Amino acid sequence: MQIYVVNPGDTLETIAADFGIGVEIIAYDNQIQPPYRLGGR
Repeated sequence: MQIYVVNPGDTLETIAADFGIGVEIIAYDNQIQPPYRLGGR
Protein backbone atom coordinates (compact mmCIF):
# COMPACT_ATOMS: atom_id res chain seq x y z
CA MET A 1 0.00 0.00 0.00
CA GLN A 2 1.20 3.49 -0.82
CA ILE A 3 0.07 6.58 1.06
CA TYR A 4 -0.32 9.89 -0.74
CA VAL A 5 -1.09 13.17 1.02
CA VAL A 6 -3.46 15.27 -1.06
CA ASN A 7 -2.18 18.75 -1.86
CA PRO A 8 -4.16 21.88 -2.78
CA GLY A 9 -5.13 21.70 -6.43
CA ASP A 10 -4.91 17.90 -6.65
CA THR A 11 -7.69 16.04 -8.42
CA LEU A 12 -8.28 12.33 -8.71
CA GLU A 13 -7.36 12.67 -12.36
CA THR A 14 -3.95 14.23 -11.67
CA ILE A 15 -3.16 11.78 -8.88
CA ALA A 16 -4.19 8.82 -11.05
CA ALA A 17 -2.02 10.09 -13.92
CA ASP A 18 0.98 10.53 -11.59
CA PHE A 19 0.67 6.92 -10.43
CA GLY A 20 -0.36 5.45 -13.78
CA ILE A 21 -3.67 4.03 -12.52
CA GLY A 22 -7.34 4.69 -13.16
CA VAL A 23 -9.43 7.22 -11.28
CA GLU A 24 -11.92 4.46 -10.50
CA ILE A 25 -9.28 2.48 -8.58
CA ILE A 26 -8.43 5.44 -6.35
CA ALA A 27 -12.11 6.25 -5.82
CA TYR A 28 -12.98 2.63 -4.96
CA ASP A 29 -10.02 2.09 -2.62
CA ASN A 30 -10.80 5.32 -0.76
CA GLN A 31 -14.59 5.02 -0.81
CA ILE A 32 -14.99 8.29 -2.73
CA GLN A 33 -18.36 8.67 -4.39
CA PRO A 34 -19.08 10.58 -7.59
CA PRO A 35 -18.52 13.42 -8.40
CA TYR A 36 -15.11 12.41 -6.96
CA ARG A 37 -14.28 15.57 -5.03
CA LEU A 38 -11.36 15.76 -2.63
CA GLY A 39 -11.16 17.75 0.56
CA GLY A 40 -14.55 16.99 2.09
CA ARG A 41 -16.36 19.98 0.57
